[in-house]
Order: sequence, then structure tokens, then C-alpha cells
Amino acid sequence: MERLVTILKTAGISAVIASLVFTAGMLFNIANPYGISIKPAPEKIITIVKTVEKNGGPRLKSKAGDCAAKPVSASTAESASSTVTIASSGEGETIADLSSLVAPIPPAEKLKDIPRLTLGKAREYYDSGRYKFVDARPQYKYIEAHIKGAYTLSASFFNKQLPAFKEVAATGDELVVYCSSLECRLSEIVAGELLDKGYKKIYIFEGGWAEWEAKAYPMEGVKVSK
Repeated sequence: MERLVTILKTAGISAVIASLVFTAGMLFNIANPYGISIKPAPEKIITIVKTVEKNGGPRLKSKAGDCAAKPVSASTAESASSTVTIASSGEGETIADLSSLVAPIPPAEKLKDIPRLTLGKAREYYDSGRYKFVDARPQYKYIEAHIKGAYTLSASFFNKQLPAFKEVAATGDELVVYCSSLECRLSEIVAGELLDKGYKKIYIFEGGWAEWEAKAYPMEGVKVSK
């Protein structure tokens, strides 16, 4: 019996000592700047920039979704970027190639036969009801505000949005493509892509959204007061 009591006392003392040693170790680890973190790894926000060398013709040099892009030399590398959230712990995480979001600006020869519309002519075409207006700006811009009744077909996601567009616009329809302003080239990108898909009756409204909005012509969107 006495031996059992001794064993229990020894075990109790050992447990107390072990607890004290563990506590001291944890305090030392916390105080040590090089100690092992006991917190789960937080998520981190990173910006991925994918640069791809392009050859052939002038390209769009801008971040994906930029609606004021201008042509640059053929040898210039182009970039597309996006911000994503990933876990910081693992290795071997893959990130989608974002360079496909940046479409080439068609050569001038390809677009030379596409008529350009002034604001007055664009309004005349709109009022006729014969023409389908196509918004080439980034989709979030379209959601905020766009020409009333226009369809979204952004330069950045043309191929993803095309199937839905084909359901409302046949290749024989007359289309008026616009983007943000005179400096915007996205309407040319979308017009060139539509030509490749068999659409022939295409017009480009060069003044685009800026001129239309300035005149307070018919528009709709989440930021347009009713």
C-alpha cells in the first residue's frame, strides 16, 4: 500500500514538472521571434501578373478590363492581371493563365470597311429599332450603366459571352458596337471578333458611352436613377 502511494505521489510530481516545462517552453516560443507559429496560416491576397510575349500584329497592352487601351509595337510584351485569394500553407497550388483575357487589336485593314457613327447617327439608328447595340466595355461597367437595351459582349470575355449573345443576335442582324469613349479601342476588338464569327453588318459608335451619357440619352443599369 505504501508503495502504491509512493508511485502515485511520484507520478503527480512528474506531471506537475512536465506541465511547468511545457508552459515555460510555450512562453519562450512566443517570445522568440524565430519561434514556430502555433496559429493556422492565414489566407493572403496576391496579384498575379502573367506576361506573354506576342508576335505578329499590334496588341492590347493593358490589364484585363482596361477600356482605354491603345495599340503598341508587336514586340512589346502584354500583361493581364487579376487578384485572387489563396491559402498560404500549401505548395503546388496552380493559378489559371490569365493572358487569354487580353485580345489582340485587329489590324486597320480588317476594320477599314466598318462604318463609324457619330452621336447623332447612333441616336438615329437607336430610335429606328432595327439595330442591336453591343457594349464592349468590361461587364462590371455594363452592369453599372449602359445604353438602354444594349447587350454585353466585353472584349476581355468575348468567347465566354458569345454563346449567350448568339441566342439574341443572328449573323444577319445589324450591330452597333461601342465602348467608353473616342480613346477606347475595345469596340474595335469586339467588332473584329464579330467579323470572324460571321457577323457582317457592323457599325462602330466611336464616341461611345461618354457621348451618350453626356446627352442623357436612354440608359439603364444599377447606377442609373429611375
